[in-house]
Amino acid sequence: MDNTVVYGGFWKRLLALLIDGLFIAPVFIPLQWFDKTTWKNPALMIILVCFSVLFRPFFEYLFSATPGKMIMKMKVVKRDLSRIGLMNAVLRHSLIIVTGIISLYFTLRVFHLPEFQSAITMKEYTRLARNSGHTIIQTVVSMSIYTAEIIFLLADKKKRSLHDRIGQTLVIEKR
Repeated sequence: MDNTVVYGGFWKRLLALLIDGLFIAPVFIPLQWFDKTTWKNPALMIILVCFSVLFRPFFEYLFSATPGKMIMKMKVVKRDLSRIGLMNAVLRHSLIIVTGIISLYFTLRVFHLPEFQSAITMKEYTRLARNSGHTIIQTVVSMSIYTAEIIFLLADKKKRSLHDRIGQTLVIEKR
């Protein structure tokens, strides 16, 4: 029996991420019919952000893999190859959780602008968001994190991304 560990590489992990997006999309697609200016509901925004940032840690804690990783025959383990715990799963996705909270904070700030109450198109919402400065901050933070993630993943012999290091985890292929 071959006990060699095969680490999940960039392309397989990217495909797993895209597949996960297909599992998350059904929650968000109906909302495209009713953009932020139509539903103007802060509670719904909070629920959606919580769902989107907790989806991956939830699956990885319970099943050691998200649906995308399961389909790609990969799993998340601790560095000693044992099953991850709840803290590993949460720490592993702490960057996504933090960016989700930042996004939610800025979105709720726009929701509380007096001009938002009269906004009726997504274009008006986007203008308000730009004027509040939140899109620039969000973009810079997100792009910095994604860039660091890719650099860490490509530079590491065990294919550990930044979030793998934070959560003290590895992504391995199931054998």
